[in-house]
Amino acid sequence: MKKYVFFCSNPVNGGTAKVFKELTTYIMEHEEEITVVPCINEKNTVLAYKDIKTLKRLPVYSEEEFLGELKNERHTVKRVIRRMLRNIRYYKIKTQNIKVMRDFLKYESPYGIMVHNGGYVGDDLCNQLLKAAHMEGINRVISVFHNDFRKNWIRKQLLFFYDRNINRWTHEIVTVSEYTKNRILDNSYISKNIQVIHNGIKELRGPEEESSRIKLSENICNVLMIGNFLDNKGNMYYLKAARNLARGGIADAHYSIIGNIYDKCYYEECAEFIIHEKIGENISVYHDIYNAAEYIHLFDFLVVPSLYDESFGLICLEAMASGKPVVAFACGGVPEVITDKRNGLLVPVGDENALTAAMLWMIEHRIEREEMGAKCKEDFMSRFSIASMSRKYIDLMLKE
Repeated sequence: MKKYVFFCSNPVNGGTAKVFKELTTYIMEHEEEITVVPCINEKNTVLAYKDIKTLKRLPVYSEEEFLGELKNERHTVKRVIRRMLRNIRYYKIKTQNIKVMRDFLKYESPYGIMVHNGGYVGDDLCNQLLKAAHMEGINRVISVFHNDFRKNWIRKQLLFFYDRNINRWTHEIVTVSEYTKNRILDNSYISKNIQVIHNGIKELRGPEEESSRIKLSENICNVLMIGNFLDNKGNMYYLKAARNLARGGIADAHYSIIGNIYDKCYYEECAEFIIHEKIGENISVYHDIYNAAEYIHLFDFLVVPSLYDESFGLICLEAMASGKPVVAFACGGVPEVITDKRNGLLVPVGDENALTAAMLWMIEHRIEREEMGAKCKEDFMSRFSIASMSRKYIDLMLKE
């Protein structure tokens, strides 16, 4: 029996938190050779973590929790000075965090740890635990990068020491797609072999009570986008495609968005677009629904117009688990999930006309759409189930 500490401090109700929860729960319920001690930071409010049994909350605090969010500063010198001052102020807390983590590892005496980091560099508490584990001589340290970010040559040089530490502190590095793996290798000094383990989720069921807020129209095609209002999620492209279809006389479709307001200015831009283009009757927007994937089965297909930073496209997987085809920009790791003309349609990133045409095809070809939906379910069960993903992580943890 090997004991592993699992840790995640991602502060967003998104893919990293979901995969952490699903993997942790599956191993705790199905694997007899591994004991899991799941941990998060004390003040983390992500809803997905609350369902994890025996979850421990460590009294460690991120920079944002201690100092608040760092405001954007256009002036380079001021930005650098502000960053330096924050680092100085946070240093004492960071040192205390590492001490707490080391004491916790001494108490639990795990064989290994697995850290689920929201992205390359990502959540600093994850990096602090990696350092603590290295200092305690933990036998096996696995770091999972769920994303990466675009960076120029200068930024790469500034992260040289971080990359060196990752090479020292970890025994295995995992990421969720070939796309993310290649981007990390091309834009960092990480020298370890990176293993790709595609995300997996359990089969989705509808919510115990269907939300009375979700309004579906009968005898027409109901189209859905799930995406918080952020520029990279492409909400505006979805709205423009809906506008184009409405102007083109496509009356037998209704377009919904389930997404929370993360960027207020961007949301207001989208709201003004709906009013200005007079498509309010064609669009429904829902906020504060944190189990959005459970509603996919009510719709006819899903649209994923992400423009960048889509390391894997977990929402595509959730559509496949619901037996619903996807129309998506071929962004990041999405083409590793969606096979064009088999379980969905892929179009060039940022091509509004191509997105409109693909959505129109889905609306007008009901039989073919339903056939794609069946292939979605088939591909999900064979490639992206929670059991398939978990088995790969288990093999990695048991590896000598």
